[in-house]
Amino acid sequence: MGSIALGFYAFTYDRTVQARLGFSYVNPETLEEHEVVRLVNIPTNRAWAFVSETFSLPESFSQVRPIIEFFYTQTELVYELAVNGISF
Repeated sequence: MGSIALGFYAFTYDRTVQARLGFSYVNPETLEEHEVVRLVNIPTNRAWAFVSETFSLPESFSQVRPIIEFFYTQTELVYELAVNGISF
């Protein structure tokens, strides 16, 4: 296995949302945990958008887990974001 992909569908309303996508793993030789992440902008379009990133895997790894975090500017308006169909 040389690569891994993380994807999902997102629906945004009134603001562009930034997502932090990636994975973490443990190096079995050193037992150190590492994170591999990318920042992705999810545009405001009031429609479902597919968000996906592909990552190369290290030579040696264990305990792989996905990372998905969302960032947006908080205002007085309630913000809505919908996510569906996460695949890893």
